[in-house]
Parts: sequence; C-alpha cells; structure tokens
Amino acid sequence: MAYSPDGLHWAPSPNNPLCSTAFEHSGLIKWNGCYYVNGHSVGHPGPGRKMEIYASYDFEHWTEGSALGLTRTPRLEGPDLEDRQNIWEEIHMGAGTHSWGNVILAVYGQWHGYPYSDRRYVPIDLGLAISHDALRYREPIPGFRFIPAFEERDTRLGAAPALQQGQGMENVGDKTLYWYSVWRGDGQVRLAQWERDRLGYVQPYAAGTRAQFITCPFRVETDGLPVHVNVSGVGEFASAQVEVVDLQFRPLPGYSGDDAATLSESGLRVPVRWPNHKSLPATDAPLRLKVEVGPVSRDCPRPEDVKIYAAYVGSTPAH
Repeated sequence: MAYSPDGLHWAPSPNNPLCSTAFEHSGLIKWNGCYYVNGHSVGHPGPGRKMEIYASYDFEHWTEGSALGLTRTPRLEGPDLEDRQNIWEEIHMGAGTHSWGNVILAVYGQWHGYPYSDRRYVPIDLGLAISHDALRYREPIPGFRFIPAFEERDTRLGAAPALQQGQGMENVGDKTLYWYSVWRGDGQVRLAQWERDRLGYVQPYAAGTRAQFITCPFRVETDGLPVHVNVSGVGEFASAQVEVVDLQFRPLPGYSGDDAATLSESGLRVPVRWPNHKSLPATDAPLRLKVEVGPVSRDCPRPEDVKIYAAYVGSTPAH
C-alpha cells in the first residue's frame, strides 16, 4: 500500500506488507463506504487461480481472511494436482472493477489452460462479471469472451495471445471506453469501445416474439423523476413499452396497461413519456419498471435488431 497527494509522488505505508500470503492484485473499488481489493491466489480449495477479495473501511486495517469472489476451476482433490498446473480454466490477476451506479462491472483475466502445463501456450482473453455487493461476482454469460485475445497483434513470438485487464473504464460522450494491455507484450495500452452502455441487452429470441424484463425495486422520494431507456431497432416495425408496477408486480394506475409509455425511436437516452405523465410520482412504497420490446408485427424485416440495453431512473450515470 502507498499514498499520494497528487498521483505523482508516492509514500509506502509503514504497515506493509498487508498480506502474508501469495496474492497478485489488480482491482480496487470503494463500495458502500468499504474498500475492496481483489486479485488471484491459490489459497481457496481446488486447483488453479481464483479471484479473492480483502476488505477495509480505513485503508489501513484489512481482513486477514479473503472472500472467494469468482472461480472457474473445479473443486478437485488428489495427490497429482501439483503436477497439473496451468491446465485449468482460471481467473488471472483478479479483475478490474468499475462502479456503474447500482452494479459493479468486473473485467477479469480469462485464463485458458494448456493441456501440457506450458505457460507459453496459455491464451488469456478478458471476461466480464458483475456484482451487487463487491464480494460475490457472477458471469452474465459463463465463459463469454468480452475482449478476445486472438486478434491482438504484437504478441511475443512463440507465445499464445494473452491480455491483461486494467482499472480504466469510462463513459465519454456517446461511447463506453475500456483500456487494457497485452500480457508479457510490448507495454502498449489498448483501447476497446462500444456504443454507450451497450455491453449487454435484452432482445426477442425469435421472429414475431417480444422480450420483457422487470427491474429491481426502487423508491421515488420527490415528484418529477425522469426515466430514459437505451434502445435500438425500434421504429415503424418495432416498439418498446414501459410500464410502472409496484413491489408485488401490480400495475400502477396511470402508468400501465392502456396508459403504458410507447417508444418508437431508437437512441442512447430516449425519454419515456406516459400519456398523462412525463415523469414518476413520489410514493411511499417501492416501484419497478416493466419494459417490453419487440416487433409490432411479423412483417418486421430485422427483428434481431430490436434490443434494449439499459433503463435509467433519474439522470443518466456519468460513468
């Protein structure tokens, strides 16, 4: 651990070392007043590297035991495990963690083991996981290659393509940007980009069908809270509908059924307008959004283009 008043000049902590076990860290986040640092080690049962997490509320005193945040290796036992290292699906260097308001996005090193244990031939893609408490992570799509390594240039001769995650991820204008590097590579920094907040989506699974999701509950403490959605593919042949329901999924009068908001334009931040309301009302009880998207008829030429990526209650997150 080290401190800096300006990001340029650093002083090590007199309490170093903070961890007495083998721990290679790469991610740090402050969540609900607590700091969480993550990395990989082999301290938890089973073979291979796993994502482990330590916590501190003052950045001085850290938990001695670690939490197992994410693993991709089987829990196996046997005398020959030490002779079969580097052959598993593992977590390399933990994950870069990024707060997205009500969810943490984690980009981790997706280590693909080589059958003969030779690390030179181990490829490393970057995978995506999410968390709502900074301790337990899951992959929305297990094994999904968020940033694949096979297209990377400048990989060291005689070695498999391998990437290294970082802590840089931001929304800038209408783009979501992420910085990473090549593991054991040339020291250069790479940049991946997507349309803003379009990392995942809900879409109809077949022609003529519609897709639906209901959000987690939230509270509206003052009148006039706006709602926006990030949606593509809607227009003449497809639409999105936004209703408001209560905690128990019962329709809210004036915001559901015939009074649902219908969207017929695509965009990164399309405002939601109900027939008689432009925003959400203040209520004592929690509310949810019920969102449905898809073709309005079977004549939709490209139903696979109808996608909804995010719903924003209040202002759009800055990052």
